[in-house]
This record gives sequence, structure tokens and C-alpha cells, in this order.
Amino acid sequence: KQTDNTITIKADAGTTANVTIKDTNIDSTNTGNAAIKTEGEGDVNLNVEGKNTVTSDDNHAGVEKSNKGSLTIGSESEEGKLTANGGVRGAGIGGYDDDVNDITITGGKVTANGGGGAAGLGGGYYSNGNDITISGGEVTANGGTGAAGIGGGSGSGIGCSNGSNITISGGKVTATGGEVGAGIGGGINGSGSNITISKDSQVEAIGGVGNDISGCGAAIGSGGSGTWAGSINGSEIEPDTSGLYTTGKVERKSGGG
Repeated sequence: KQTDNTITIKADAGTTANVTIKDTNIDSTNTGNAAIKTEGEGDVNLNVEGKNTVTSDDNHAGVEKSNKGSLTIGSESEEGKLTANGGVRGAGIGGYDDDVNDITITGGKVTANGGGGAAGLGGGYYSNGNDITISGGEVTANGGTGAAGIGGGSGSGIGCSNGSNITISGGKVTATGGEVGAGIGGGINGSGSNITISKDSQVEAIGGVGNDISGCGAAIGSGGSGTWAGSINGSEIEPDTSGLYTTGKVERKSGGG
């Protein structure tokens, strides 16, 4: 049954917290809390089994990474499903007002939906998403307005909302930017860098559409931006695909088509 009870996982320095959730249905809307939150100096391994749906209140990520170490999400059975919905300004999986680093997805079927201004997988509002790795499973990441599918959240004119050191080395990945955001990379006014796609990865990256102020987002690269002279589309960058197998695939579509 759906509950508004929440889960906090604390990993002390030098330790790893190993937690399994199964058939969890948390909706913490109007509670002021994140559905699942990690804390502490250590690492967290979250194993998902069955069908799990978690939805957080505004200013919180669906699965909110606040621990200083790594967060690894996978499924030992490879059959587990997780849908993580961020509240307004909160990523589906990641942060909400601070830069977020060291997130890895190893398996299962994972859907990360960013709230308004936040990445699906990565940074929240005005925040960067760095050191994100996908090595297996089926991952769908949808950015909120102004944010990347995977990478940075909605930014400002001073350089926030970047997405860097993003590595995809397996699995099926679909990353869709919110309005103006890149599919993989930066949110509005933000950039993407150091993106690597290798092995048998199946990747589809779709940039967000533009609006009256800012241009469309790149498939892989920068988010759109706008100046007094007009809107500017996000710049595409070339990911490192030198390790991509012939069985791998990268499909790209900017927000402008």
C-alpha cells in the first residue's frame, strides 16, 4: 500500500550500507521530506526488487543523495524496478540544491523523473551533476523544465547546471532533457563535458525543446540559453565512443529536431 513513511539510510565513514527495498510505494508529498535519503560519510548500495515507486516533496530528490561517499543502485535479480520522482527543484535520483557526485546504476529497470528545474539523474535546481555512471540495466531519465535528462539541473547565467564525467558502459539508456535542457549534459546555460559511451550500450539522447527566451537543448552537450540578441541553441559535443562495440548504439536528437 502507498505510505508517506520515508527511508533514511546513514552510512558512517569507512562503511557501506547495503539496503534492499521491495515493492515499496512511498509518496512523501506535503510532508516536507524526501521519500528515500542517504546520509553520512560512507557509501550506500541500494538493491531494488519487485516494483518500487517513490515520490518526494518539493525541494527534495526522489532518491536524495546526501551521503559523501558513493550511491550505487542496482538489482541483484536484474528484475527489480524503481521509479523515482523528484519534487519541484529535486532530481529524480540525485540532489536538490547542492552539486551531486558519484552515482552509479548497475542494473534493474530504473526511471528517474526530475521535478521542475531538476535533472532526471543528477543535479537539482542550480546544481551540477558529476561523476555519474551507468553500467547496466534499463535506465530512463527525464529532466524537468530547464534541466538535463542526465547531468545538470536548471541553471543561471553564472555557470551552474553543468554535467560532467558521465560514463555509460552498458545497458539501455534513454535520456530526455526538459524544456531547454540537454538530453545528456547541461541544463539551461550549462555545459556538458567528459562524456564516455562504451561497450554494448544502447543510448538514446533527446534534447529539450526551446522556448521564447532560450534555445533548444543539445542531445549530448549544452543546454539552450538566451541573450538580449536572441535565443541560442545548446552546442553538441562528441562523446568518447572509442570503446563502443559494433553491437552498441548511440542515437541523438537535439531539441530542434
